[in-house]
This record gives sequence, structure tokens and C-alpha cells, in this order.
Amino acid sequence: MNDYTPKYIQIINTIKKQIISRKLKPGTRIPKEAEYAKQFHVARKTLRNAFAFLERDGFLLRKKSVGTIIAPKALHNKHLHADLAVLIKVVNNDYSTYADVFSETEGYLTDLIKQLTSRGYLLRFIPWFYNTPNYYTADTIIKKKNIDGFIINSPMYMKPLMNIIASNKIPHVALETEYCRPGVNTVMNDCNASVYQAVKKLFSLGHRKIGLAGCLLKKAEINTAAYRTMTAFVEICTDLKIPTKKEWIINYGHQCDQKMSMNLTDLYCEMFLRSDRPTAVVVTSGLNIDNLFEALKIVKLCVPKDLSVICNLMQSPIQVSNNIKITGYIPDNKTICINAINSILGWLKNPAYKPSCNKILPLRISGESVRPYCGN
Repeated sequence: MNDYTPKYIQIINTIKKQIISRKLKPGTRIPKEAEYAKQFHVARKTLRNAFAFLERDGFLLRKKSVGTIIAPKALHNKHLHADLAVLIKVVNNDYSTYADVFSETEGYLTDLIKQLTSRGYLLRFIPWFYNTPNYYTADTIIKKKNIDGFIINSPMYMKPLMNIIASNKIPHVALETEYCRPGVNTVMNDCNASVYQAVKKLFSLGHRKIGLAGCLLKKAEINTAAYRTMTAFVEICTDLKIPTKKEWIINYGHQCDQKMSMNLTDLYCEMFLRSDRPTAVVVTSGLNIDNLFEALKIVKLCVPKDLSVICNLMQSPIQVSNNIKITGYIPDNKTICINAINSILGWLKNPAYKPSCNKILPLRISGESVRPYCGN
């Protein structure tokens, strides 16, 4: 050993070279401490200090009931020149959701892609098939494609892959929805918080008959924003002791797993034609605002005179329908993007990074679609 280089540094450099040359391969257990101590002529305390630095730098990984193993390459590549993959769902061979990523001009995923490419990061776009066979296995993507980290859109559609990524502590960030599993790292819009704020606002204005103008739910296991909005809506109404009727909660597609068409205007009309109709509604998505106003035109109700409206997931800061500026909430895409980038790059820099679910509060947009309840 070189007398001028601290022994623990020499150990670190030697083991790194063995890992990079693949003499020590990812997933294999490192030799016993006693063997290394004898090889390097050092005390076990010095050896453990070296292991601690190697673990911090992402070359070693401690796993319960297994011991210390050689970490996947994704953990110890240089984070400043990382090779990242964007995983996008494809449901029942419908490639439209995959193609949409390249045609959208705004949104947190679009912003994220723009920011990373402007910084010089190499991005790969990988379709992941839901309910149909994939062209490649999760093991192939993680271990053989030299990908340093993953950006996962719609993680609930790729649970098997997510489980492997989380179990192996591969740097990643999941977007759009929360997969409640240890080891999953998520940054997402907190649509539950905006639902709570919307209902409380209407409640404070005297409204006690509040409906939900929803949309496509999909299966509960997919945990879409529409499904989370409905669940949060029922919870806050229960907390405030506001009566809810199933006729006041409009959704469809409880068992589907992809896009399907439905005449929402007709469904909304049914809610407003009732003698005990709501005096206010929370609209799940800005995509359905026009359907709502078409229904109100048919049943001859005016906003906000006859009905107060708050949109939970607006498409733009200024959303107008029938010359009425809508009150509501919009995802804070800029903050979501910044946090997602800091999250995955922070993990690449620091293998000791602890995955978590970071929910970003949406921005409130003032409009003209809400007023106090004045009685019938």
C-alpha cells in the first residue's frame, strides 16, 4: 500500500476498480470483513469506514437478511452525466398516451423533459405495456440498459416494474399518482387538498347541497386523480356533516382501465333536473367545464346566480366558459417539475437518499363562478 494515501482511501479505490471492471458484479455479496481485513492489513474499524464511504457513493448496498452487496450500476454512475429513462404507460395496445407525451406543449412531464434535456441529460422513452406482454422484462431494463434513473409516469399501471425498482433502491421519481409502497419516490399534485379547500369554501358561503361533476374514474387500483377527487370529496363532506346523495356525484367507468367515451352533458343534466338539485358543484377536471355549461344551458340554470362552480383541476390559469371566468385550482407544474428534478438528481448524488411522497399544493385561481348561497 502507498504510505502517503490513507488506508481507507486505498481500500475505496481498490474496490471501486474491482466493481467498474466487473470483477465484483452487481447483486453479489462482498467478501467477508475478515478476508478484506487480512488482504489490506487493516483493522475492521478502518474497513467499515471505507465501506461507509462506498455505500454513500452508491457502490455498495446494504439489504436486510442478505448483507452488503454490490449495488446496481444505476446507483454509482456520475450523476452529472446520467442516462435517464422516461417510462410511459401503453394500455391495451393503445399508443395514444405514449404519443401524447411528444405532442403536449405544457404540463409537469413536458416541463420536466424540457428542463432535463436543456441541462444535457440523455433521455430514453420506454413504453410499458399494461395488461399486454412487454417486449422486454423489468430485469432487462434495469440491469442491461445502463440506465441511471427512471422517471415514471402513471406508476399504478406498472406495479411489477415499480416493485423491482423500489426493492433495489434504483433512483427514480414517480409522477401523477401515489403508489403506497415502501421505497417508492413520488412528486405529485395534491388534488385532495384542493378538493378540501373547494368544499370548505362553498360551505363557508352557506352551501349545504354540494355535488361533484366528475368524469372517467377507471379502476380503483389505478388511483386516478378523478378517483382520488371523488374519495376526498366524500370524506370532507362527511367531516363537515354535509349530506351527500349518490345522484349528486356524477362519474362513470368504475371498472375500465383506459379511455372511454360518455355523454357527460346528459349525466350532468340528470343531476340538475332533480327537484333537490345541488346549489354548488365541484368539477373534477377543467376538461369537463364545457360539458357542465352545456348541461346548465339545457336545464336553464345560470352560474353563479343559480349554481356556484369550483373546478378542482383546471387546464389553464384563465379558463372561461359562457363568458364566465371559472374559480378553481391548477397544478403548480413549475414546482412539481423543480421538485421532481431535485429528487431524482439528489438521489443520484446521494445513494443514502430516502424516498418519500412529496405532494405539491395546487395554485388557487380566483374567478366569477362562485357566490354565497341566497336560498331558494
